[in-house]
Amino acid sequence: MTRHIILFLLIFYFLNSSQAQFDTPKIETADFNQDGFLDSLITISSPGSGFYYHSYTIIDGSGKLREEIIVDGCKCSLTNLTPIPEVLMKPENLAFRKALESKWNDSLQSPDHSLDWIIGGYFHPQKLADTSFFEEVFQTEEGWYKGEIQPPYNHSLIISGDTLNKLIDAFFIEELDEKRVGKLKSHKHAWLIYWGNTHRSWKSHPLQKDLPEMFTKADSSADYELIQTVHGVIVKKQNQYRWLLVSEIGLTSAPVRLSSHSIEEAKLVGDLVIINHISPHLGKPRVYIADILTGKVGNVQLDKLIAIPESTRLEIEINNNLLKVTIDGYNYEKETRTTDHKTFSLSELQKALNQ
Repeated sequence: MTRHIILFLLIFYFLNSSQAQFDTPKIETADFNQDGFLDSLITISSPGSGFYYHSYTIIDGSGKLREEIIVDGCKCSLTNLTPIPEVLMKPENLAFRKALESKWNDSLQSPDHSLDWIIGGYFHPQKLADTSFFEEVFQTEEGWYKGEIQPPYNHSLIISGDTLNKLIDAFFIEELDEKRVGKLKSHKHAWLIYWGNTHRSWKSHPLQKDLPEMFTKADSSADYELIQTVHGVIVKKQNQYRWLLVSEIGLTSAPVRLSSHSIEEAKLVGDLVIINHISPHLGKPRVYIADILTGKVGNVQLDKLIAIPESTRLEIEINNNLLKVTIDGYNYEKETRTTDHKTFSLSELQKALNQ
């Protein structure tokens, strides 16, 4: 994540939190651990416009435990890291931990593979010696999976050790978020929460019998079928599939709120997928090229075009193995509209992507 985006988010968070309004506390009572005492789970939330805040307090009816868990973050991210008090990792408190997790977990199934793509992207960034074609390239090591595509849903994983430390370093710049980083590093375990439900379609379209409502068909060829969500792109070949891109603020940029879509368009060209990616109000639009065979995906270098104004729209055209990217933007301060375009050879892009 670039530093200017993080600074923007911190300022935005301060403005939101200073004006936050909290919902009426919701109190759930049950004997969660089956010890004969009535336990309580208190939820307090502040929806916010760009950030969310949830406070969950679990109280053991026998008086042995009382813990508050704060889950908060930016609505621009599909993920959240929340520290777990060690007392909740004890076997005798498993029921309390499960009660808390039920507040954000929508399924007891194994996590879907879109989260694997995000984790792989954070763990395996590619350093480029030559940035004339791409600003950055991801190699996630996420491969092909057999069977029907598993829809993303809200769920969480418990992580620790090197995995936790790597994700802390990937998610945050310590000097800008010292308190949050310090709290995470003082704990042995954390929940990696994934807001997978935000992949639901933003388009109004008839339900397709062969795909869950979350997915729409973007393109197809003799070899592949291209499927997209609001924030992800999947390629399917016969009875197997793989994720090619998932919008995550620290990797690809994303809208300031994930209720807005980030995948504007996705096209198939042989073994390549061209993705028109947008980040309303938070980042510049981008064009991603994904190689279906290798799984590599790169952010095409567009900085040599005009300086991208406040309101910018990208159009992509493909003809005779050439990719034409047209930028159409409006500068509100100067009240001027500017356009520019650049043409790329898809063969050269594919070669640079896999170098």
